[in-house]
Amino acid sequence: MLNCGRRWRDGRVVGLVITLGVILVGCAATRSEIQTEFREARIAQQNYEAGKVKYGARDYAGAVPLFQRTLSLDPQYDDAEMYLGWSHYHLGRYPDASRHFRQVVARQPRWVGAWNGLGWSQYRTGGYEQAREEFAKGLQARPKRESLHNGLGWTYLKLGDRAKARESFQRALQLAPNYADARAGLTEASR
Repeated sequence: MLNCGRRWRDGRVVGLVITLGVILVGCAATRSEIQTEFREARIAQQNYEAGKVKYGARDYAGAVPLFQRTLSLDPQYDDAEMYLGWSHYHLGRYPDASRHFRQVVARQPRWVGAWNGLGWSQYRTGGYEQAREEFAKGLQARPKRESLHNGLGWTYLKLGDRAKARESFQRALQLAPNYADARAGLTEASR
């Protein structure tokens, strides 16, 4: 049986991790640089976790600087980027939200939440044509996502195309029969 705790205290595991880190970064980094990277990664993760707690408590203004700090330490941290986008969205800062959602879809074009964020951010500012485009792009990547069909349906309603709105809501309900927002949209589109 391995005694990982003892090995960790002996420094052998730490040495192995640092050695692997040196190999992975091309042997160009010093031990101090690697330790700094590990420390920054730990701090980024701590800020991300604290931001999620604030977000979960609907303290979006408190979450924003924590996610920003995470991204300043790790600019490729897509989960933090997504939460930052949604925090801005909930604060009514739709252009800021859109900027972060765009970062996510640039790196992960199949992430439905980012396409929803882009579409709804445009919708909230009255950019219905742009919202339609964002929801449609999301559906190209993930055609069976009811939330994108729902957003597209509401957007078509704002654009005055009730027939396409009904189609979108019906598709959302085919995928998720209990989707209350899509059912409300279908009722609205059928008036």
